[in-house]
Amino acid sequence: MDEGMKKAAKILNVHLTRNVEGLNLPIGKFKNELVAILRYSCDPCSSERIREELDILRPLDHKNVQKLIESTTINEDYFICVLLMDLGSLKHAFLTAYPKGIPEAAISLIVRQLIDALAYIHDRQIIHRSVQCSHILLGSSGLVRLAGFHHSVLLPKCNRWIGIETQIHAFDESLEDSFSWLAPELLRQDINGYSYNSDVYSLGITICEMGNGFPPFEEMEPLQILYEKFRGSTPFLLDAQTCPADSEALKIPSHEFSGALHDLVQKCLTSQPTTRPTSIQLLEHPFLRVNNTAKTFQELLPALKPL
Repeated sequence: MDEGMKKAAKILNVHLTRNVEGLNLPIGKFKNELVAILRYSCDPCSSERIREELDILRPLDHKNVQKLIESTTINEDYFICVLLMDLGSLKHAFLTAYPKGIPEAAISLIVRQLIDALAYIHDRQIIHRSVQCSHILLGSSGLVRLAGFHHSVLLPKCNRWIGIETQIHAFDESLEDSFSWLAPELLRQDINGYSYNSDVYSLGITICEMGNGFPPFEEMEPLQILYEKFRGSTPFLLDAQTCPADSEALKIPSHEFSGALHDLVQKCLTSQPTTRPTSIQLLEHPFLRVNNTAKTFQELLPALKPL
């Protein structure tokens, strides 16, 4: 670890213990809790974006949302201390242990908590805008936290005659890397704007990513993705219900998904935002009512090792 990180750890009152190889992630202890220190080197433009992210994260307090401990700046670098999730991100799980996706029981445990996180932030006028597996953090105990708030936006409170805004039109250039996950109405950038349930569409894409091991539209150019989404193409989970009998996907044992999970994905991926369910409505979906047996990721994803 370089001197900048050591200095930041001292300011943040973190006792560094090790660095996770391959991830360049310093880990340590803060008041007997395991934490990680994230480092961002910024230009003036991205620096403002990080400050906005910290302003959004700081007041949030929910078991399924990434917990910000403290932050500091040294020269042009931001150092952000967060609670450690010992299994890393769900994308890390694909890269290290489950390249073909994860089984439905694990998806159920993750999705229930992810929807709880979305319902919580939506109630606080926050649109995440970057729900995807790289921003879903896992703990061995079965805990899931939503991270990746650098693309999030807070809907402004207007004057008392207008009330609270429910639509927004903002689009950041940095979102271009997330086209596969973004809702059609967000990409369309028209007068109608988009709202909280654009995150619900992203959740549907993310469930496909969980089950298939890769996101829909992965190999397409941005213009192709726009074309497919604007014409109403709906991605799906790959299994016997959706693939031809000779498909390679059917040779993967984990690719057997229930009708309830398929239905949840299709509802999330409804093209028209006005008929797409909200995060609160999703909590009543049959998939979440049936598949609610509490387990740990040590049981459900045994090949996944702690960082």
